Amino acid sequence: MCSNNIQSNWRTAETVCNPTDFVLDSEEHSLSIDWKHDPKPPFPCPANWYQIIVQVTGKSTALLNTTVNHFPYTVSQKLPPYTSFTVTIVHEDKKIFSDDIRLEEGKVSYIS
Repeated sequence: MCSNNIQSNWRTAETVCNPTDFVLDSEEHSLSIDWKHDPKPPFPCPANWYQIIVQVTGKSTALLNTTVNHFPYTVSQKLPPYTSFTVTIVHEDKKIFSDDIRLEEGKVSYIS
């Protein structure tokens, strides 16, 4: 019987995936971020591939700057109504998505 021993150094590789578009929705004091499901691209990138940044519109300080393990993702901290937020989603240094959303009591309005 013949056996071969193969040794190698560990390497990290990132597979090619297709970035997905996103949609924003709100509750009274929170907002949710989800994948836009129509049409879903082949080989979508995993949720932890994206970094989510939430800021009060016009401010430079982020209220949230994180990666997540799943979508939909809810920003569960109590957000003040009648406030505009900028949600930006990036991968490494590339902006994938950015949109503004304004929270109002019981409804959402998008800012163009």
